[in-house]
Amino acid sequence: MDGKDSSRLIAFLNFGHGLDHFVMLIYPAAVLALSVSLNRPFSELLPYSIGGFVAFGVFSMPFGWIGKRVSGHKLITLFFIGVGAGCVLTGLAQTPLQIGIALTVVGVFAAIYHPIGNSMLSTIDAARLGRIMGLNGLCGNMGIASAALLTGVLTDLISWRAAFIIPGLAGIAMGIAFWALVPDPGPLRSSARSGMARNVTRAEMVRVFAIIMISTAFGGFIFSATTVVMPKLFEERLADLTTTVSGIGLFVFVVYSLAALAQILIGSLLDRYSLARIFLWVGLLQTPFLLLTGLIGGIPTLLFALPMMFVVFGLVPINEVMVARYTVPELRTRVYSVRYTFSFAAVAAAIPAVSYFHKTYAGFAELFVVLAVFAVFLTASAVWLYLVERQPAVPSAQVASA
Repeated sequence: MDGKDSSRLIAFLNFGHGLDHFVMLIYPAAVLALSVSLNRPFSELLPYSIGGFVAFGVFSMPFGWIGKRVSGHKLITLFFIGVGAGCVLTGLAQTPLQIGIALTVVGVFAAIYHPIGNSMLSTIDAARLGRIMGLNGLCGNMGIASAALLTGVLTDLISWRAAFIIPGLAGIAMGIAFWALVPDPGPLRSSARSGMARNVTRAEMVRVFAIIMISTAFGGFIFSATTVVMPKLFEERLADLTTTVSGIGLFVFVVYSLAALAQILIGSLLDRYSLARIFLWVGLLQTPFLLLTGLIGGIPTLLFALPMMFVVFGLVPINEVMVARYTVPELRTRVYSVRYTFSFAAVAAAIPAVSYFHKTYAGFAELFVVLAVFAVFLTASAVWLYLVERQPAVPSAQVASA
C-alpha cells in the first residue's frame, strides 16, 4: 500500500474509532430525555444498554480470530454499515426492550473495530507508532466527546430518535465510501517483529500480557464508568448553569475535547521515553483527581473533571502501544481481541455499578471512591511493568529459543 493509500486508510480508521465510541455513548446522553418522556428513572433505563456493552466486549475475540482469516478491509466495511444499521433500528424502536435489543446489535458490530482497526494501524509505520496510536486515540475520544453534545442538540431540536438515526445513516454512508475509496490490502501481514521496541522473551511476554489484562480490567472500568456517568453527573451538579440536554452535552464536550489532547501528548511521549514511566505517572494521577471530582460537589466538579479525564484518556495509547511493543505481529490481533474482551467486560460491569450507586446513595460520591481504589491497582500494574522494563534486553537468538 503506497503513501496515499496508507494516509487514506489511517483517515478512515481514525474516523471509525470516533464513530465506534460515539455510537456506544449516544444512549447515556439520550436517556436523560428518554426518562422524562417515559416517566421512568435514570437508574431503571440505563441498564437497557448493558446488552450492547456486553456484545462490544464478547464479540471482540471472535472478530479478532476472524481477522486472521478474512481481510480487515471487509470487516471494517461491515463495521461501518453494521453500526449504522443498528443505530437506525434503535431510533425506530418503540419500547425500552426493543431499544435494548437494537443497542445489542450496535454492540455486536462495534466490536469489530478495535481488534481489527488497531491491528491494521500497528503495521503501517513502526517508527511513528506512538503518534499514530495517539492520533487514533484522540479521534476515539472526540467521538466520546461529540456523543454527548450532538445527542443533546439533536434531542433538543428534533427528538431522541434523531440522535440515533442521523449518525446511523452517516455510518452506512462511510461504509460505502470506505469500500469504494480504500484498496483492500488483504489479510494482515507484517515483518516478523515490526513495531516491537526490543527483543522480548516468551516469559517476559507472558508477564506483560498479565500486566495488560490488569490495566485493561481496572482502567476499562474507570474509563467506562466516568464516560457513562458524566452527563448525569453534570445534570445534577451543574443545574445552576444549565438544565437542557444540549447544555449538559456542551459541558461534557468541552471537558472531553480538552482531555482528548492527552492522546496526542502521551502518544508523542511514548515515541521518546520509557513506556513504563509514563504509565506510572498516569496511574498515580488518576486516584487524587477521581476523589476530587467525586467528593467536591457543585460547579468545582467541572474544574476537576478535566484533569481527571485527561489522565483517564491518557491511558488509552499506553495500552495500545504496550500490545504492539511486546507481542509479535502474528499474535497481535489475538491479543488485541482478548484485551478488548476484558475491557468491555469491564464496561458491562460498570453500567449496573453506575445505576446501583445512583439508586442506593442518590448520587455518585461513593462510586468515585471505588474508582479511586481501582486506580491504585492500576498503578500497581504500572510498577510491575517498570520492573519488567528494567530487565536488560536479550539477544535475538535467545528470543528465538525462548
